[in-house]
Amino acid sequence: MKKVAIPVLMVLLLASCGETDKKKNVTGDADTMVLQNGANMSAAKKEYTNWRQVDFTSPIIKYDEIKSNDIEVREGNSMSIFSIDENILFDFNKAELRSEGKEKLDEIAASIKKRYPDGRIGIYGYTDSIGSKDYNKQLAEERANAVKQYLQQQTGLDMSRINTYAKGESNPVATNATPAGRQKNRRVDIVAQNDSQ
Repeated sequence: MKKVAIPVLMVLLLASCGETDKKKNVTGDADTMVLQNGANMSAAKKEYTNWRQVDFTSPIIKYDEIKSNDIEVREGNSMSIFSIDENILFDFNKAELRSEGKEKLDEIAASIKKRYPDGRIGIYGYTDSIGSKDYNKQLAEERANAVKQYLQQQTGLDMSRINTYAKGESNPVATNATPAGRQKNRRVDIVAQNDSQ
């Protein structure tokens, strides 16, 4: 009896260890969700985990290929953040790209292709606090998607590399109590980072 019980127990233990390895999951909120099944996860289904770790207060730097003063560039840990005021990209309360904004996106796309040829891109849409939170979130989403669509269709960046995040009135960079502050809060941030992050 003992001779049979020990091998059976060992087989059960080894089998349960294998099941534990297969069920390894890493989870987070909607921005950071990852469903991982060992190392066999396909790139097409991959959701990346560190978009919430972007430091939007990273130091401002200058890239030679960015000629426009309307584009602010910040550089952090293996990533670059390109910021453009909403009034450059869109008319007030609209989500249709202006021609001037398209020129700025062309500059940013060229920089991303140069510095992050296989990297990932996150597009963050922000608004001021005028209007309801729901409306602002919807407008931010429409604007982020308009930028994503333009980058894919007109600059050739691969759509599968791009995620959009509608932040609405959250994360203001200035006060919403003044027109100048609200204008700063109406912005789009495009984050490019290396795939290994």
